[in-house]
Amino acid sequence: MSLKYVVEVPVTTHVWTTDPTLSVPAHCGRGPIPKRPAPGSSIPVKQVGASLPAEAWRTLVVGQGTKGPLAFEFAALRIWQRRHDKPGPQGWLVIRRSLDPTPEIKYYISNAPETTPLQVLAQVACTRFRVEEFFEDAKTYLGMTQYETRSWTGWHHHMSLVALAHLFITLVRKDLRKETPALTLDPTVRLLKSAMKLPHLDEDHTLWLVDYYVRRNEIARKSHEKTWMARRPHVKLLPL
Repeated sequence: MSLKYVVEVPVTTHVWTTDPTLSVPAHCGRGPIPKRPAPGSSIPVKQVGASLPAEAWRTLVVGQGTKGPLAFEFAALRIWQRRHDKPGPQGWLVIRRSLDPTPEIKYYISNAPETTPLQVLAQVACTRFRVEEFFEDAKTYLGMTQYETRSWTGWHHHMSLVALAHLFITLVRKDLRKETPALTLDPTVRLLKSAMKLPHLDEDHTLWLVDYYVRRNEIARKSHEKTWMARRPHVKLLPL
């Protein structure tokens, strides 16, 4: 498989820490020849992590947060994956443990080459922080959740505009950071808002907007009523 991945898995995911072909029961001379490893020979990743010695863990900084560096303990070992109760390909089991008194532990499976350093596996496993950060920026500054669309097309249009706005602000921020390296997204948005003139809303435009939304709401109301009646054909509505 040409596409490499590091994907988080549940704590109940089973793997083999030794070659599963060595766990196939010997043929007793009767019945079909066993081809699958013996039941119970694979173990959950939670058990694998609990059995690792202290020297197997390394503390790595994967980024800088608002409250300091993002640091975790990582361990990685070669395993064989279990797929549909059969031995799967060999790969990596990456375990991430927080530095809290009661640590949060995450488990990842990867098909990266055997020569891949732990630092690379850890960095890729933690890239979801950036994704969550982008979503938070889009919700806070770009109105990602502020839509009232009633169709997939409208929803996709809204999300496309949010994505384009985020790209525009990111490019502006990139240019400004040449002079101000510490510039974050929040002041970048404030700078853009201060540089743009607010549109003038006259009386005619206001009346047009009110009429537009009234008509749209009436269309939506009739559509909902039609759907409601179609699902309840035997119900007769009486006017109050």
